[in-house]
Amino acid sequence: MLVPREGLSSAPPLVVRLAERAHGREAAALLNRAFPGYCATTGRVFLVGCHAPTVHRWTQPVKRERGQYVRNWRRGRVPARRVPEPETLPGYWWRGRPNFGDLLTPLLAERFTDVRLVWAPAACARVVISGSILEHLPTGWTGIVAGAGKLHEASTPDLSQATVLGLRGPLTARGIPGDYVLGDVGLIADELVTGVEKVHNLGIVPHWSDAALEHRPEFKRYHPLIIRTGADPLTVIRQIGSCRKIVASSLHGLILADAFGIPRRTELLPRPAHEGGDFKYRDHAATVGLPFVLGLTQEAPRHIVQERQHALWDMLSKTGRRLMGGTW
Repeated sequence: MLVPREGLSSAPPLVVRLAERAHGREAAALLNRAFPGYCATTGRVFLVGCHAPTVHRWTQPVKRERGQYVRNWRRGRVPARRVPEPETLPGYWWRGRPNFGDLLTPLLAERFTDVRLVWAPAACARVVISGSILEHLPTGWTGIVAGAGKLHEASTPDLSQATVLGLRGPLTARGIPGDYVLGDVGLIADELVTGVEKVHNLGIVPHWSDAALEHRPEFKRYHPLIIRTGADPLTVIRQIGSCRKIVASSLHGLILADAFGIPRRTELLPRPAHEGGDFKYRDHAATVGLPFVLGLTQEAPRHIVQERQHALWDMLSKTGRRLMGGTW
């Protein structure tokens, strides 16, 4: 069993002796316990630099970041292959106020479509993904709709020239022909963070225009975590995921609670007419199989949420292919 000496240059002497004498299962098991960098499949030990050992087959590339050098046991220190940069294209999202639900658009696009979006006016955008923004699109717009919704129930946005791959919910979809996925892309935003643990019993996610929700006495006695929708989107997602229950007047606060499988309670804004009334809340509730009830703690059926999530993953992957010039 060959163990290349170059791969052991930084290993302790005991490991070198064990590696050079490794024959059979017992020796391989001993070496595995003594030195986790030993690969029983190839019989080789690989070190990245002079630090912690990492197991790799010699035929596979070593994990690396852009611009780093990697150590190859046969060729020495060689430049890493450049990782292609994501394609940069114009996209549209509402940015009148810092709001994490709207700012999910560029984050989800880069994560699931391999496309980096830069903000552009709606008329110049190639794609819209998140938010109640369909009314912002001009007549004859020819881009891709991948999960956005309407703000007002009575509005009739012109999507006759657009490619509709996804809409937020069945109420938005009324009168819009086509075969598309239903669901807000915020349902897969939990994939943007990892390692979230439950810390808070209650989280309150007020809409950016709602200054009253966090001061209501029935919630204050639980010492809730107040989650600001204008904060960094990844911070907001982690904070929502760290709560055991959510009360929200922010639609995406409710959507993220459903993504994480957290019971949530819907509260309306003090002046709901300015934000389309309860339309967008009813639209999302219908998507995840819940009756729309204000002031009641509900939990979206997990099997429905997961079905929506899988469909949204596929839809965003398809969106990426379309944006890159594909037709399937």
